[in-house]
Amino acid sequence: MSTTLAVQRLDDAHVGEIVDVLCSAFVQYPVMQYVLGDAAMEGGGARLQRLIDLFVRTRVLRREPMLGVRDGSQLAAVAILSNPHVTVTPAALASLRATVWEELGDAARSRYATYSDACRAFDVDVAHIHLNMIGVRQPLEGRGFGRRLMEAVDRLARDDADCHGISLTTENPANLSFYEHLGYRNVGHVVVAPELESWGFFRSIRPVAS
Repeated sequence: MSTTLAVQRLDDAHVGEIVDVLCSAFVQYPVMQYVLGDAAMEGGGARLQRLIDLFVRTRVLRREPMLGVRDGSQLAAVAILSNPHVTVTPAALASLRATVWEELGDAARSRYATYSDACRAFDVDVAHIHLNMIGVRQPLEGRGFGRRLMEAVDRLARDDADCHGISLTTENPANLSFYEHLGYRNVGHVVVAPELESWGFFRSIRPVAS
């Protein structure tokens, strides 16, 4: 296997690269369009970049895993993860959230809250990790980068003895068969708004002790 498909752990030194990849991957994604509305690409995509930067820095401040795959020297694809059972919010994160949502506006903040509340229907009541975002630079799609990251996420979960599985959501119907093929089970579907639907998935990796 080519060394360009090796998965690496990323940290705060890679934030700019991670945000750049995710902006490329999610520029037309339904959640971003819903939250940011027609202003999503104002300022050459500055609002989209600000929102995704918030998601990435949340992982950094909570010291949660971020994974990447390179195509040569270029970061080609990334996955950022969280532990839904960890609820501690560092002071720096609370401050960052307040600043970003003030910049993006009350309407965007309200729509994001609506989306987040709707996705609570997919909550899984066992210790697990959540795949927040996985994305591949648009020109590099279809070359196996996303699958390699999904395999790395699975290994990460299995290496944690307390972890019982992996959860994720998708708002793109085209992704449903891909996740099902990887062994994920659909755990729900919600209509957030006329222009936005979401599907929840979970993959169990070990049984819960009785």
